[in-house]
Amino acid sequence: MSRIAVADLQEPELKQFLFDAVEGVEDLQVLVWFLEQPAGCEASATRIAEQTGVLRSAALEALTRLVAKGLVSTVGAQGVAFRYDPKDPSVHALLEAVLEQYRTSAVQILKVLTANAIERVRTAALRTFAESFRIRGPR
Repeated sequence: MSRIAVADLQEPELKQFLFDAVEGVEDLQVLVWFLEQPAGCEASATRIAEQTGVLRSAALEALTRLVAKGLVSTVGAQGVAFRYDPKDPSVHALLEAVLEQYRTSAVQILKVLTANAIERVRTAALRTFAESFRIRGPR
């Protein structure tokens, strides 16, 4: 994977990563928190929520999404702790670029996340609209 220019959010690879992996501000805040911790850090949703200022329920939802996307893993028999653990090693470089951009210009990252959210809503609306015209047989 090529090295992403830190200040260039126009880089398609970085924008696609944000679209695919980061659904909202809470996801971003959780990832930033993990990247700022020592490697291998394990924490509960409550601890992450307290230290990021995110509601515990929102932090838990973000962690659940990040586990599903292979960026975070659960730890322990009960799965009550989480650890930054990207399944794809190349993702770490992308996250480092996002973190650097977030530190220097959080507004730019937030604009990309907002545009991504709007695109998801549009896509879902179009899918729902198209589905309403689909001919279905008897159930």
